Amino acid sequence: MLLKRNNSIEFFRFLFIITICLMHFSNSYFQAAPYFEGAYIGTEFFFIVSGFLLMHKFSQDQEEKQTKGSGAFRYSVSRMKKLYPHYLFSFFVIFIFTEIVNRSGFFQVISNLCASLWELTFLQISGLKCFGLYNYPAWYVSAMLIAGYFLYCLLEFFHEKFVRFGIPLFILAVYTFFSKNTGNMDVWGGAQILNLSDAVVRAFGAMGIGVLCYEGSRWLQDKINTGFKKYVFGILEILCYVVVLIMGTLKGHSQNDFYLIAVMALGVLITFTGQTITDRLFSSKVFSYLGSLSYPMFLNQLFIINMFTYFYKGNDYKITLFVYLVVLTVYSAFTNFLVSYMQRIRKKQVNRNG
Repeated sequence: MLLKRNNSIEFFRFLFIITICLMHFSNSYFQAAPYFEGAYIGTEFFFIVSGFLLMHKFSQDQEEKQTKGSGAFRYSVSRMKKLYPHYLFSFFVIFIFTEIVNRSGFFQVISNLCASLWELTFLQISGLKCFGLYNYPAWYVSAMLIAGYFLYCLLEFFHEKFVRFGIPLFILAVYTFFSKNTGNMDVWGGAQILNLSDAVVRAFGAMGIGVLCYEGSRWLQDKINTGFKKYVFGILEILCYVVVLIMGTLKGHSQNDFYLIAVMALGVLITFTGQTITDRLFSSKVFSYLGSLSYPMFLNQLFIINMFTYFYKGNDYKITLFVYLVVLTVYSAFTNFLVSYMQRIRKKQVNRNG
């Protein structure tokens, strides 16, 4: 299946990241999230999309007959290369800010930097003892990369059997466990399952759903072959996201999380067919650009939260949330441009020297 950049996914990526950032800000700044209690469910969207794209990359490698056993390593390295520039930039911004606020001495700064080794190498959520954690929302990146590596490995060695039997069984086991033991999906490293971080298990389960969505999307793609079907599936697709955004945002920490994940997966499956009316509705490059801001916004949110905590004294909940969102979006647009510009300069230097 040829996969082009899907602006609908990019737009929904932007919407989900807004709800997640507003939830974190509300909990940190106001110690409450009256309108965004369950926004953490949006993290599942990113895991599912990551699993979908992983399966697409795996299918491409299979078609090109890449060497068996090395694809997982290549996949993980390529993902880290793409993610690391923004990740590293945001880490050092918040690290420097924190050290300045704490008035740390030179040797303390060096000690704190060394203690951040796991965070700097994407291993902070692996289950290893973490001595330093500065940008804690970035646990998602760590969980996605760790789960993605092992998911790709299992696909390499047991492709069809794993997709048909292993992944469905693991998904059932993961969500049954969380349903009975936590009652919701707001887990990100607070416990361990067989010495594995619950966040990694959460990521593996949702990325597994993404793999199944890829298979379902390939099957459905040719079925949406009339104008009527494009409208029907387009409406169903939008309803899926509306339900998740409204229900997931307003009401969290309940068994509803597990129903919403299923609804979300259906929405992702339909969206990636690229055959519904939303493909035309969100065809503008504006939606693609908004999607490109989601990763910087996710990484920058804690720095902006800390800035507001120290320098902004707002009492009105809605106005403060609006100001925070504007500042976060503008700052993330700036850092997105700056990091991209630095990458282009670096690439030119390498090409010139090479």
